[in-house]
Parts: sequence; C-alpha cells; structure tokens
Amino acid sequence: MSVLGPASSGGVVRGVRLSFGALSVLAAIGAVVAAALVQPVPGDPDHLMVFGRQIQHVCPILASTGSPCASCGMTRAWVWAVRGDLALALRYNAAGVALLAAIVANGALRGWLLNGGSLPRRAWAGAVLGAAAWVVLWLGGWGLRLAGLYPMP
Repeated sequence: MSVLGPASSGGVVRGVRLSFGALSVLAAIGAVVAAALVQPVPGDPDHLMVFGRQIQHVCPILASTGSPCASCGMTRAWVWAVRGDLALALRYNAAGVALLAAIVANGALRGWLLNGGSLPRRAWAGAVLGAAAWVVLWLGGWGLRLAGLYPMP
C-alpha cells in the first residue's frame, strides 16, 4: 500500500498528497524529535533550552491567574519522558506522558497499517475509550493540581 492517498485523506507536502496514516507516522517522529531537541538546563530541571539558548516559557494562564492550566508541565513531561526519566515526567504532567505515548503508538500502528497490517472491525472503540481515559487523566490531574494534591516538582 502506498503512502499516497486521495486528496481528501491528508495534507499536501511539496505537491505530494500524503495519507492520514503517513501524516500520523510523521507526527509521531516529529513529536519525539522535537522533545529530544529541547534540553533541560543542567542542574535545573524546571528550565529548558534549545540549541543552547534558554527558553522563557511562562504559561499565560499561570501568569495571569496564579493557577496552573490543565497543560502546565506538559512540555517538560515530554522532555523528561524521551530521556527515560518517567518518574519526573509523570510528576510534571501525567497526561503529557500519556499523550506522547499515544502519539507514538498511533504512528507505529499507522506505519504497520501502511505496510499491509490490519485491525479488527471495531478497533475504533478502543481508540474512543483511550481518548476518553486521556481526557479524564488530563482534567483529573488538573483538578488535583488545583487542589494542591499533585504539585509540580
């Protein structure tokens, strides 16, 4: 099976139409590469840098309200997850770790399907349940953080 698909199935990259599966594989690779390019500042896991320059990351919601948003810590969770420190990644944002894992798993699955693999007819039900579980984890973690029960490291 080709990565090329009908015009309605994906985006255009230099005049070539890519299928949703091919775009999913590229998104998974891009997510991991982007997270790997962002480095923690040596000795300071709360601050990040790209190509040796420190990133000034301030959540606008945190800055304006003093309370973290539901996604606070997600970038740092991805950065530490791709480095293998899952304990620290989960402390920053457990939903971020789950989202990165889902993106990578989706990319791997789509790559397998592009190479002739197949899924059971009702496989979409698992995806729907997984998405619902992620939303519960994301909002639940935010609620716990607002209640002071799941503080940032």
